[in-house]
Amino acid sequence: MKGQGKVILVGMGKLDTTLNFSSMITKQVTVVGSNGGNPQDITEIYELFTDGSVKPL
Repeated sequence: MKGQGKVILVGMGKLDTTLNFSSMITKQVTVVGSNGGNPQDITEIYELFTDGSVKPL
């Protein structure tokens, strides 16, 4: 993740994970949770996955 990037946790997938807080602090990363969206949001995120703009975790 680039400095001052944003991680958005979407939906109710894997609920347990490990985060590297040291990296998040030094890079000033923001973590945001979201429990939903609309069909257009889903279409757009899949397009970003497909073209490599973002990588799902």
